[in-house]
Amino acid sequence: MWSTRTARAFSEGEEMSQIEIAAVLGVSQMQVSRLLRRVLARVRRRAAEAAACEPAA
Repeated sequence: MWSTRTARAFSEGEEMSQIEIAAVLGVSQMQVSRLLRRVLARVRRRAAEAAACEPAA
């Protein structure tokens, strides 16, 4: 099965639409949409955690 890293690379690196990513991976556009939403949530969560760990200036 395809990974989040694969879908994210297609989305960001190649500037492909979700439909184009889905066609390459052999899945539906909805599956790509859900995967990218999970990836974005993970990135936001990690950024918030990193910001919380930084000392106050």
